[in-house]
Amino acid sequence: MLNPSAQLENLTDPSEELLDFVMNVLARNSFHEGEIPENLRGLKGIEDLHALLWDIRRLAYALGRGDLKYVCKGKGCVIGALKTLQSNLYHLTWQTQCIAKGEYQHRVNFMGDFSTAFNQMVVELDKNVSALMRLSQKYKELSAKDPLTGLYNRRSFKSVVADTLEGAGQSELPSTIIMADIDYFKKVNDTYGHQAGDMALRARCSAMPQTVLNSTERTGVYFMELLAGEEEQACAAIMDKALHRLEQEGEMELAAALLSGDETTFKLFRTQAPELVHLPDATYEWYCKNYLDRYYPVRFILHHQGIEFPQA
Repeated sequence: MLNPSAQLENLTDPSEELLDFVMNVLARNSFHEGEIPENLRGLKGIEDLHALLWDIRRLAYALGRGDLKYVCKGKGCVIGALKTLQSNLYHLTWQTQCIAKGEYQHRVNFMGDFSTAFNQMVVELDKNVSALMRLSQKYKELSAKDPLTGLYNRRSFKSVVADTLEGAGQSELPSTIIMADIDYFKKVNDTYGHQAGDMALRARCSAMPQTVLNSTERTGVYFMELLAGEEEQACAAIMDKALHRLEQEGEMELAAALLSGDETTFKLFRTQAPELVHLPDATYEWYCKNYLDRYYPVRFILHHQGIEFPQA
């Protein structure tokens, strides 16, 4: 058997066979790694070239099928560029997941025209979602409140009573329902007309808190007010219930976003959470004032870690 030096001497043009070898590795349909041709085994660096070509091919194949976690140990200009693309696509995947959760501040800046189009899409998505949330809140308030007085209607008040009493019971807060009416209201309508009656009714209701139910009839008016402890305590009971539910459901990422004070997350959460969806007054400002800016988030975090917060 000839030694490698003798084999190379017998080659009329080794560059042609080397070119065929490279083309065969890069263009072959089979993914089975072939061996170095016998006539080329004596070339200096052929094994390194063989390994490099297959590293490039494997990494390119992984990118082509969407495997962004494939680990390539090879080095070089081409592999480096492919690794950069892989890393950027992996980061883009994470950004897209964040955007899907309502975090519209993310932008892409590594793919030219795609980045421009993607960023414009995110901007428009943010505008559209914000507009939909405002409309949703507007329609909920319209459906929840009496158009004449701005107070809760019967259906909404029943939901508020059920949710608030449940939260107050869990936090052992006192709860009271007050009923009142306007005497001789029918005489106002009969004497001065319904328009004057409406003005008198609006004036009376403007002096009442927004946690009041009113039922307006031409023959009389009655009101109900729910008192469930201080506003801060009621907010704490409601938000603790919501956060503990998220904890039980394994949604700690969402709970963490709420506790961080992310406004977009809270506004989206309050349109879906059963604890908040029937509370038109549960705004982001209400949440910050009565829960986020108090000790309650620390208490929840300690409870999640198995540490009971000392009672005052």
